[in-house]
Amino acid sequence: MSDRKNGSKDQNKETTNQSVSKSHQEQVEHFRLDLDDQKVGENLAMESNELHSHSDKSAGPVAPEGFTPAGKKRPSPEPAKAPGKKAQEDPELQRLEKEHKKRSRKKGKKNRWFFRGVWFVVLIFIGIGIAQFALTCFNDMLAFQKEPNAVTVELKKNASTEEIADELLAKDVIRNKWAFCMYSKFTKSDGEYEYGTFELTTDMDYEAIINSLQASTSRVDTVTVTFHEGMNAMEMGDKLEEAGVCTAEEFKETVNNKELFSNYKFISDIQDEEGRLYFLEGYLFPDTYEFYKDEGAASAIEKMLNNTSDKLTGKLYKAAEKANMSMDEVLTLASMIQAEAADKPDMYNISSVFHNRLKSGVDGGYGYLNSDPTMWYPYRSAETVPEGYESAYNTYNTPGLPLGPICNPGMTAIEAALDPADTNYYYFCHDKDGKAYYAETEWEHENNKAMAGLTS
Repeated sequence: MSDRKNGSKDQNKETTNQSVSKSHQEQVEHFRLDLDDQKVGENLAMESNELHSHSDKSAGPVAPEGFTPAGKKRPSPEPAKAPGKKAQEDPELQRLEKEHKKRSRKKGKKNRWFFRGVWFVVLIFIGIGIAQFALTCFNDMLAFQKEPNAVTVELKKNASTEEIADELLAKDVIRNKWAFCMYSKFTKSDGEYEYGTFELTTDMDYEAIINSLQASTSRVDTVTVTFHEGMNAMEMGDKLEEAGVCTAEEFKETVNNKELFSNYKFISDIQDEEGRLYFLEGYLFPDTYEFYKDEGAASAIEKMLNNTSDKLTGKLYKAAEKANMSMDEVLTLASMIQAEAADKPDMYNISSVFHNRLKSGVDGGYGYLNSDPTMWYPYRSAETVPEGYESAYNTYNTPGLPLGPICNPGMTAIEAALDPADTNYYYFCHDKDGKAYYAETEWEHENNKAMAGLTS
C-alpha cells in the first residue's frame, strides 16, 4: 500500500514536473517571439517568480531538479536569481533583440526615404501646376502671343465684373476669367464700367481693355439725333425714344428734376412758377447730337445743357442785363419769336413787336402779347390740342410774358430777343406761304389779315 502511494506520488511529481517544464518552455518561447516589447525582462521575472512560488508549496508540483528520492536529504536551495536578469544575460535573446532593432532601423530608414520621395514628387507636380497657371495668367494679362482680331462686345447696364468677364471670354478678348476679375479688383475698376456696344481687338492687354470699357467714347452703338429749332421738350422726348436713347416718359421726368442739374449757372435764373410744365424748357439747345443706345435721359440732357452753357456767353448775359431782363425772360421771349417767325429778318421784326407791347404795358393798351403758339402749348398747333384743353401759357388771357419758354430757341432767336429791330410795329401776321405782314395800328392789322387770307 505504501509502495502504491509512493508510486502514485512519484507519478504525480513526474507529471507536475513535466507540466512545469513545459510551461517554462512556453514562457521562454513567448518571450522570444515578443522581442519588441520593452518590458520583456520584467514580464519574464514576474512569471518566473510565480513559477517558483508555486513549486515551493508542499501541496503543489515540484520541478524535476528539486525532486529528492526517499531516504535522501534534500539539499539546501540556492538563492533565486531574477529571471529577468537571466533573460537579459541570455546571449541568444540579446542577439535576437539586436537583429530585431537593426531590421527595424533599416526598415524605418527605408520608409522615410520612400515617403520623402513621394512628397518630393507631389511638390514637383504642384509647383509645375502653379507655374503653368501663373504663366497663363501673366500671358493673358499682357496679351502675349494673341492674334489681333476685331470683335464687338455687348455689355448690359449695371453688369457685374464677372458678367463682363464672361462676355470678354466668349469673344476671346481674354482667356482667363479669374485673372481678369482679380486684375479688375486690384486696380479698383469694379463698378466703373460703361455699358453698350464696344469694339475691341483680341490682342489688347487688360489695362487697354479696362480703359476702353470705362470710356463711353469707345462705344460704337451711337445714334445721331437732330433737334430742330423750336422743338419743345415733349417733342424732344418722343424723338429720343424713337432713337432708343431713353423713353419719352423718362425724359419728361428728368427735365423736371431741379436738383440734378443745379451746377449750371443759368439754372438759378429759372423762374419755377406754379403751372410751369417743363422746368428745363428753353434750355435744351436745339442741335445735332450723338447719343448712345440706352444712354438714359440724364446723360442726354446733360449733353444739351453743356451746349446751352457754351452758347450763353458772358456777352449775352451783359446784353440781358442791359435790357433789364433775366436770362429766363430772354429765353422765354426768344421761344415765342422762334415759334412765330418765318425767317431770320422776321425774327427781329417780331421781336420789335413784342418789345413795343411790353414797353407799352396794359395801361398803354398793348400789355397782352397775343401770341397764338402760347394758346396751345405744349402742343404744336390748334389741330393737336385735346378738346377742352386750356393752356396756362396763353398770352391772350395773361399780360406780359408767359410762365416760361414754350420751345427751345436757336441762337438767332436769342440774339433777336436781345436786339430787336427798331420799329413802331404792334401787330404781325403770316399767310400760308410764310410771308410776313406788320402793322402799327389795329386797322392796318385787319387789312393785313385780309391780304394774308386769314379772314373769311
